[in-house]
Amino acid sequence: MSVKLNGLGIVVRVGAVLGLASMAAHGSFEYEGDGNWDIGPFYTSLAAQGFAGFGDPPDWFTYHHGSQYASNIGLQPVTTVDVTTHFGGAMVESFGTSIHNGIFSARNFVSMYIENAQAADGYYTVAGRGSRTTVEFFTEQAAPARTRFIWRVTGTESAPVGEATSRIDFLAGPYADKDWDYLFDPASGAMTEFGPGEYVYDIVAQLQTPIDLFFWSSAYAQINKGEAEQDQTYLLYANYGSTYELIQIQLFDEEDNLIPEWHMVDHVLGKTVFDQNGVIPEPSSMALLLLGTTALLRRRRSSRA
Repeated sequence: MSVKLNGLGIVVRVGAVLGLASMAAHGSFEYEGDGNWDIGPFYTSLAAQGFAGFGDPPDWFTYHHGSQYASNIGLQPVTTVDVTTHFGGAMVESFGTSIHNGIFSARNFVSMYIENAQAADGYYTVAGRGSRTTVEFFTEQAAPARTRFIWRVTGTESAPVGEATSRIDFLAGPYADKDWDYLFDPASGAMTEFGPGEYVYDIVAQLQTPIDLFFWSSAYAQINKGEAEQDQTYLLYANYGSTYELIQIQLFDEEDNLIPEWHMVDHVLGKTVFDQNGVIPEPSSMALLLLGTTALLRRRRSSRA
């Protein structure tokens, strides 16, 4: 199977290239699900180990192990890669996991340990997840003029060479005619941020009008070709297993005053998922999280057996 994907913590459809660090897939990389990337709702997750070598440009990689999931029906609670590979004289241990943590929330972690690194090669590990949904805002208060989305990303990272960090992308608006790749189009106006922090995204308010919300989060470790010193040992990690989370949405009227009462309805779920007090807990979130954690622990135990 040959697949084009991207470095820099990004995810795109199988076969697509967005002009960032490109990736092709070989070895035991698997594509799961039958999702249509052109429509919503859409759910995707990715966990993979990749390399750059064999004459590739410095920012091109090849996935050797891991998986990508895509569906229009439901999410995959946990997506994981846990593998040791000998590549070009180096030994590379990659671990990455992405866990669903509720509505517009995820937990992502990667680590990459390299012995006998080769200066001419590149190394990459990524884990992340995202979604596309359609929502609608309702309020009996004054008509809103703008809407503000506030995100929080928490975690720690270490990269003695290359980079190891988090990535979050978010886009909101009337984009029914756009596909998933539009989230990563520089012309889209999407929010793209790296590392921990609180991030703000504003749009002109859309009341009682369907709007599309695109969300992607990932943790990744990346060493481009030429960055590693020959025969050195490195450990990189991006521990963003705390959370990526939409912590608040604010609606403002034409005089820039906060609108005190409103609610946001998810078209697919057919119910309110967010209001002025924050996210409405997802009944199945804890069950999914426990299910995913149990599956992950079982997999790691079996790998040691």
